[in-house]
Amino acid sequence: TGQPRSVESSIDSCQRRCLQVSGCAHFGFWPDGGCHLQDSNSSVAAASDATSGPPFCPEDEWKNDDNWANNHCKDKTRAAVPEAGRKPVMWIHIHKAAGTSICCEARRRERVISPSDNCNSPSDDFNLFTRSFNNSWTTCEERVDQMNNGSFTFAAIERELVPGDFCPEHFLYGILLREPIALMLSEISFEVPKYNFSEMLACIQLGGCPDND
Repeated sequence: TGQPRSVESSIDSCQRRCLQVSGCAHFGFWPDGGCHLQDSNSSVAAASDATSGPPFCPEDEWKNDDNWANNHCKDKTRAAVPEAGRKPVMWIHIHKAAGTSICCEARRRERVISPSDNCNSPSDDFNLFTRSFNNSWTTCEERVDQMNNGSFTFAAIERELVPGDFCPEHFLYGILLREPIALMLSEISFEVPKYNFSEMLACIQLGGCPDND
């Protein structure tokens, strides 16, 4: 790969370096912290004191704390690996607009942020929707550090955007818009068990609703 030997603190750090370098197909890690990167033209050599591996372990993507994805994603076969050197993806997840389908495909192709629920980190989850007006949960710098430290390549935001969410110089952004009536019907079907929509419509007609859950 044309990369010099580096010293890393752990096997995971060496593997993350391989993931971030274009053309890296395997890494080798030695007890003294030495981290060597090899491309696809390298040959196998025995070394009893070294640990080697690919830049990404696909099977680890499903050994995570995302119970929603684990329970709802049917196809868990690996479809691709993240492109080295590409900006991470920040998906703007409009509630009830195919977010779970996007998350399932991301788990087959990307390294999704962890911890997460439906590919949303705890500070970006739908449960915080409407509670983050005029609040900034993070900054662009903190997001970059979080993604880089875990070598994550995909994360989603399922709430309104606030300062610190939109950082186009650091991330690629995507969004999927759904036909409004279909979105409304899906939302009602999803929320009916939790809310009394007659009361909600009444308070809308009155011009205000109580501030409660």
